[in-house]
Amino acid sequence: GRLSLPSFRALQHHPRCLPMSASMPHPVLGFWELSKKGTGCTSHEHSTTGQEVHVISLRGGVPPNAQVTLVLGSEAPHRAPVFVLHSQEPLCWMLPSPPGKNWTFQVSPGSSISALRPVVSAEINFPETTRSLLQWARREHGGVTSLAEYHGVNTIYTRLGADGTAPATCKLRKNFLTSAHFASERRLQPLRICLNSDPPQDLEVHIIFSKGEASRCAK
Repeated sequence: GRLSLPSFRALQHHPRCLPMSASMPHPVLGFWELSKKGTGCTSHEHSTTGQEVHVISLRGGVPPNAQVTLVLGSEAPHRAPVFVLHSQEPLCWMLPSPPGKNWTFQVSPGSSISALRPVVSAEINFPETTRSLLQWARREHGGVTSLAEYHGVNTIYTRLGADGTAPATCKLRKNFLTSAHFASERRLQPLRICLNSDPPQDLEVHIIFSKGEASRCAK
């Protein structure tokens, strides 16, 4: 078929670059994000009932009652997973994607879960050291699929599902960073917005230009 180009007529006009106030809505948001390594491990272990058990610990660098985003990616396991969410200060764990049915969340005293659907969580007095937390989770659930401990982050990424490269047991190591488990400090970045005086009506076209240093992983 023929290629139709009416949607690109906006490119024929010069955009107006205007300062945008915080109250003005615009479709593009910019974020500055710095990945950070932690301490952790992965394994083929599951709970005694066959559930994945993911332990996440935040130690320092996060103020009380802060919001921490927990991004749970990939396919959902066949059995509802268990999440052990330890923090030294009370936190609000934000789930941008709705959790599955019967997922289990255990949090430190005073912490809560915010999600797009109702979530039941239990407050637990967890052990304070990383190794003790790992041992507690093994005793409590029968196995640990992953453990990740971070400092000074507000966004944590955990991928669910089988990991063919994981060892049989979870053995803690420093500088923990994998494609399935990592975290970052994420901040809203101000942008310079240019608006077209004659925007297209049948298709939105957004041009995003970014300049700066390439992202690097911080220890």
